[in-house]
Formats: sequence, structure tokens, C-alpha cells
Amino acid sequence: MAVVSKPKQIEGEYGYAGKYSYATNNHSIGLLEVEAINKIVRSKWGWHFIPTDTANYHNQYSDDWYKHQRCILTFDSKEDLVQAILEVGNRL
Repeated sequence: MAVVSKPKQIEGEYGYAGKYSYATNNHSIGLLEVEAINKIVRSKWGWHFIPTDTANYHNQYSDDWYKHQRCILTFDSKEDLVQAILEVGNRL
């Protein structure tokens, strides 16, 4: 009997910048969305944050600094990006 190994699950990485990007309308990404994308993708992916147009020096050090950021999802594979948007995009 041959042993069949499961393919290694790819996990998202904070601070990662891949070749293909998707700018969400949120300032965060939830754990459920990360887990869902982890099950979908077949190549490396991650997320990072960039300041929005409302970001300035003062609000970057305020209690609600995160509200002035935008979450960017990035993928090494265009197919993974499209599949993630189709399956999880409405929750981002």
C-alpha cells in the first residue's frame, strides 16, 4: 500500500508583497478570511498595509491609527488572486 502525502498547505504571511495585489476596502483582514484563503491558494501569499489618503502624521499615532490604513492582499499566482476574490472577496 502506497502512502499518499497531503500537499503542503500554504499559509499567508503578514508583510509579504507578492507579484499580484488586491486592495481591499477594509483596514484589516479577519482570521476566518485568512484561514479560508489558506485553503484556496497553491502558491505563496500574504498581506500588508498602506496608508490611505486620510493618513497624516498626527492620526498615525492616535488610538484609531488603523482606521487610516488599507489592507492589501498579495499573491504570487494570478489564479490564486482571482480564486480568493471570488470565494472570499465579499467578506473583505
